Amino acid sequence: TAQARWRPERPKDDEGQVLPWDQLGCDVAGGGADCAVIAPRVGEYFGELRVKPGRETPDAAASAEFIEKVMDEEGGVPFVDANGIGASTYHLLKGKRRTAVAYLGSASTAWRDRSGLLTFRNVRSAAHWALRDALDPASGRELALPPGRNLRADLTATRYSSESRTVKLEDKDDVKKRLGRSPDEGDSVVQAWWR
Repeated sequence: TAQARWRPERPKDDEGQVLPWDQLGCDVAGGGADCAVIAPRVGEYFGELRVKPGRETPDAAASAEFIEKVMDEEGGVPFVDANGIGASTYHLLKGKRRTAVAYLGSASTAWRDRSGLLTFRNVRSAAHWALRDALDPASGRELALPPGRNLRADLTATRYSSESRTVKLEDKDDVKKRLGRSPDEGDSVVQAWWR
């Protein structure tokens, strides 16, 4: 499995230098019971998740600072969940002339699955399916995900439905009810893989 394949050492280039992160999946908390999570990725390797309780990132400024610290020390382009409370964090990063991408889960997308047959209701549905496709052993990919029960539960808890070959992910509130918490770790990994 992807978690069994994981090792703590980040990949290196041909000269033995540690590779900077390509992408940072950033799930913003904005206080409350949820956690702020950054999932760093280079190629098919996902680094150890950076997790902070919501009380440590109570507002957009604290969330932006959390993301900037990882960017400055380790590189990577942040894909910030910019629906809802994450929008302010995204705009703060962009306002500082930082490279950041707004991950808009509710936006429409023309992305199709590996077979080319399935379409998706929105980016959130497509992004989850894209990771699902990549984790399928038949894909030929060798994703390496950090170990952790929460991450495994987050990525396997979400249910799909389809109508006329259009896939819809269940509402996040339904996932929260089933897990008893927000799937923050899984969401950050999905964002780190979405391109």
